[in-house]
Amino acid sequence: MEGSTGQTRSPGISVIVPVYNVRDYVIRCIESILHQSFEHYEVIVVDDGSMDDSVNLLEEYLDKHDENRSRVHIVHQSNQGLSEARNTGLRYAAGEYIWFCDSDDAIEEDCLGRLYEQAHQDQLDLLVFDEYVVDADGSAGPFFGGRGSKLDRNIVTGTELFNQMRQQKCYSAQACGYVINRQFLADTKLQFKKGILHEDEMYTPVLMAMAKKVRYIPECPYIKYERENSITTGNNRDRRLEGTAEVIKGLADYRSSLAGVDRDLFDDNIIGLIRNYLGEYSGIPEPDVNLKAYTGNILRLVRKNRWKLGASFWLYCLYNKVTSLIRK
Repeated sequence: MEGSTGQTRSPGISVIVPVYNVRDYVIRCIESILHQSFEHYEVIVVDDGSMDDSVNLLEEYLDKHDENRSRVHIVHQSNQGLSEARNTGLRYAAGEYIWFCDSDDAIEEDCLGRLYEQAHQDQLDLLVFDEYVVDADGSAGPFFGGRGSKLDRNIVTGTELFNQMRQQKCYSAQACGYVINRQFLADTKLQFKKGILHEDEMYTPVLMAMAKKVRYIPECPYIKYERENSITTGNNRDRRLEGTAEVIKGLADYRSSLAGVDRDLFDDNIIGLIRNYLGEYSGIPEPDVNLKAYTGNILRLVRKNRWKLGASFWLYCLYNKVTSLIRK
């Protein structure tokens, strides 16, 4: 692994940007991060073995904007996926706070100073905020309209805020919607699970459960661009299901270390993921042997923990299965 060198500094925020085959978007992303009046930040770009000219374009951009060269640090590694790219970025980051930004998204101009002050003044473990979503057809708006009227804005525990978001049906697992205290991450040793899709679904609930000082603010500094053929919208059904199955197992393992209300909260989250998994699985006419094994493990978890998925859900799954066979 090779990284570029820069001057010694103590940034307030490290923005970690994994890059893999995003030549059409990476400059938009980096430019948005660099449009800040706040000076105490760094950008950690992790080149995850990109096979297009994404990194070359970024180098050319920095050559033309040399004033930003010392602020942007490029780390190279072989392709290991988004999870490990984020983990690599964490190892290089020096900021008091961490913010993950996907390289096909962007952030609001001049938002870093405001976010840092909000997090730093109360020494938060997590600062939680909203995301502004731009759909592939150009329509745009907050990911959860009206979430600001539903959530407590005081400092609470991560479990309390997680509970509120789940009850109000406005929980987002996307890690980009959280500014995270780097020392808190170091103390908890929490990392993204390598090699799976939907890694945020495992990472964020555990992050929330461990956090003691959390605040939500009704702002949309993160701009998410929906596009066709991205990891989450592309034709990766089997990989997505396998990733969800790994998430369910990981959360169930972590749940076993909890008790009382905390465990109940994880039950609710896990049951939701199981319903999503089984609902999609039931629409596959001939699932492969791996998916059958994953599904068997999930059903054993359901029986062991006596989780109730509801009669209407099983009827939905049966309808999916019959329909998929008819269309075969």
